Amino acid sequence: MNRFFVRALNRLGLVNKVSTASTLTLNNRTYNIPLLKGVGMPNFYISEPWMIDVMKLVLSIENKRFLDIGVNVGQTLLKLKSVSPEIDYIGFEPNPTCVDYVNKLIKRNGIANARLVPVGLADRTMLGELKFYDTKDADDTASILEEFRPEQKVVGRQYIPLFSVDDLKKTLDLSEISVVKIDVEGADWKWLKAFRKNL
Repeated sequence: MNRFFVRALNRLGLVNKVSTASTLTLNNRTYNIPLLKGVGMPNFYISEPWMIDVMKLVLSIENKRFLDIGVNVGQTLLKLKSVSPEIDYIGFEPNPTCVDYVNKLIKRNGIANARLVPVGLADRTMLGELKFYDTKDADDTASILEEFRPEQKVVGRQYIPLFSVDDLKKTLDLSEISVVKIDVEGADWKWLKAFRKNL
């Protein structure tokens, strides 16, 4: 389906009723982008195009492992793999809707060396709560912080697993990290605290 038609459906409020796919070209690499009843919509818009140039520069220095903390629907993954298809990507995302979508995105496009860990990162392992500020299942404004957006009403809550880096390191190889991207809606300090020994 044409991306412009999908955008029109979004403006009309009908995109949540449609499951389809379109193509997206980033840095001369074409991806098949699924849209599953509104989930995946951010991949139909090229946001932060400057990130591709930054990745080219940074990865020309070191290109071993990329940690993506706050995957959402894979916007950074697509940009990264358009620059360096071979880099080892590990993404952390606690929202099950987003994890399901990105796993489908990876499979549909045959993206190699990409693994998702369905947890949030914190300074200790525990059960957390994801607060949604939008009715979208893949709400990119959701946060684990209470009252992160005091001007907005929390419209949904979901329990999620939060893991300490020390516990994750028992299973995951988190050595040789070249780049870390953090987009965790205000909980950046929790990540920095959790990862301080590894930085």
